[in-house]
Amino acid sequence: MSSLPLPKRSPGSLGRPSIATREKGERLYKMIRERIATRVLGAPVP
Repeated sequence: MSSLPLPKRSPGSLGRPSIATREKGERLYKMIRERIATRVLGAPVP
């Protein structure tokens, strides 16, 4: 979590979309989904 305040005209997120890729997004989505499944639902994702 960043300790820097968001700029007043910010849409609410920080980052560098120019370095984003589909593969990075898929890996991030899968990691978040697996973490939620394991920690909240108590079951690993198949």
